Amino acid sequence: MTMDPTQCTHALNHQQNKSPAEKLGLKIRIARIMASYTQEKLAVRSGLSMAYIGMIERGEKNITILNCHKLAKALDITIGDLLDGVFDSEKTYCKHECRNC
Repeated sequence: MTMDPTQCTHALNHQQNKSPAEKLGLKIRIARIMASYTQEKLAVRSGLSMAYIGMIERGEKNITILNCHKLAKALDITIGDLLDGVFDSEKTYCKHECRNC
């Protein structure tokens, strides 16, 4: 399955002030829905817990590259598909609330 970039781009256009974790979570949710998977089915396919997937989709958890790989594989897409458009190359991100360090 290939993600339709227009669907993700449209949703991400409204996420410009969101953190990379929130943007990535949205992309994972879109990919999951496009694959007609529930969070439960994605959890089984990826080996990750349903609660963890929910936190990722809501942007509440930072995801490791290994777990990103597990989700991409379970969704039959590449990590590149998931990460495309997540990071603003002109913006610096930090762990603080200001996000402007």
